[in-house]
Amino acid sequence: MKSQAMKPPVDAEMLKQYFCFVELTPEEAREVAGLLGAIELQTGETLFRQGDACTAVYLLISGEVEIRIESPGQLPHSLVTLGSGAILGEMGPLIDEPRGATSVAVTDTHLAVLPIGTLDAGLERGDRWATKFLMATAKVLAQRLAALNKETLSIVAQLEKSKASIKPPVEDELERLRRRLLTEWTF
Repeated sequence: MKSQAMKPPVDAEMLKQYFCFVELTPEEAREVAGLLGAIELQTGETLFRQGDACTAVYLLISGEVEIRIESPGQLPHSLVTLGSGAILGEMGPLIDEPRGATSVAVTDTHLAVLPIGTLDAGLERGDRWATKFLMATAKVLAQRLAALNKETLSIVAQLEKSKASIKPPVEDELERLRRRLLTEWTF
């Protein structure tokens, strides 16, 4: 079951191993490490569900977490399994929308948690660590978008080659999927 621990789950050096904290100074890393809480999940336990409010960013310390999306009337679809060193929920502070996927522990899992309120307070105070976190997150999301654009171009090129054999409804479905990918999917 989810549990909150009192001592920081990561130290300053370990924290800098996560992409969004690489640029922190040693002082900033110590400050952020002191702001983090801890969560432990048992195998099969849910961290958050698709549609939940984005209340925190999570750093996966150990274990594995599966990210899945759910559609009405269909079985959940697994997107990815994340391991140690991964970050979950990093899009929440940027878009202020409900979770776009469900996160379930595949193994016993230990995470550090940075509440969105703590990040917001750091931004309001002008804390450099909070700004660095947002910049690093924006860079990663831009890289993901660039990769998605390349993949979309590849699919469109394949469709153009076989256009005669593809019915228009399939192209319409691809366009709807592309729009959803660019506007709705978050973790």
